[in-house]
Amino acid sequence: MHDLSLAEEIEPVGGAEICPPIIVGDSVLGSQRQALIDLSARHRDVLFCPITTTIMGKKPYQPIVVKTARAALRYAHAGLFRLFHRNAYFPRNEKSYIQHIYGSPLHLTGRFHAICISLAAGIPFVGLDSNSWKVEMLIRDVGLAPERLVSSEQLDEVLIAPSKWAYSDTEKTNIAKAIEDAITTADRNLGHVYDLAIAARGH
Repeated sequence: MHDLSLAEEIEPVGGAEICPPIIVGDSVLGSQRQALIDLSARHRDVLFCPITTTIMGKKPYQPIVVKTARAALRYAHAGLFRLFHRNAYFPRNEKSYIQHIYGSPLHLTGRFHAICISLAAGIPFVGLDSNSWKVEMLIRDVGLAPERLVSSEQLDEVLIAPSKWAYSDTEKTNIAKAIEDAITTADRNLGHVYDLAIAARGH
């Protein structure tokens, strides 16, 4: 069964760039995240755009006052980061993220859900290996070329010929099938939830 993250339809957002650059994302693994940051520093024609609002570590279980203070700190950190990395953008929400990556010729990322968005939006991607099996499993389950998963040492090579990573006809067919299956599964699951809710109200 394919990940249900593929069931969400991704469409162009008003104000999206006409010809966005190559997108470099981040990773849950600190060393891989730094490798992607360093890559964007070496190649100023790419856009460093993580799927998260910050590359700072998150601590979700905190009092509201602390969370508010950390939110302000994240905002300040993003501004400071951009002083030294002019080709960086930290999205405020899903809409602004999609607005900046939609139509990109290539997306390099170590984030599972960033890859799911790339698949749904038809953006060719290269995944960075991490300490998680999810990206490797997604590539295998969808039926994509295993070469799409690379190590940090291969990142510069990826940018030498970005057109090489365009989806093949077979991959396009497999992606369409994976998305269709995910939508069907999501609809079926929602139907089950609805039936359970109706049954619970009858008791």
